[in-house]
Amino acid sequence: MMKTGYLFVFTLLFLPGTMVYGQTKCNGSKEKAALDIRKGKINFLVQGGIVSRHVKGQELFERKYQLKYLDFGCVIPKDLCLDVYNAEIAKYLDKKYGSSWRKEVRKDIMGI
Repeated sequence: MMKTGYLFVFTLLFLPGTMVYGQTKCNGSKEKAALDIRKGKINFLVQGGIVSRHVKGQELFERKYQLKYLDFGCVIPKDLCLDVYNAEIAKYLDKKYGSSWRKEVRKDIMGI
């Protein structure tokens, strides 16, 4: 009975808020990516560490595909899901350039 009680309390306290918050947050990320594409401000969002990470040659990729790598370091805005945002950007790049860009993109981009 105790295990069932703990599970019930855990479910009531944590899962509903997480699911609703996560869905809202990620839906906003998809919309933000679509807005950035319409504005012509294409970014790949990167979760770094304490110090931003630069990958040799990334500026060549940025120039070639007309986008920027935006490194948040270890602090990511609460209202963004990087993987969802980046997946939308990847769909856009696939339509515009085909899949060849995928061989050149940084390997630490979540969601592609």
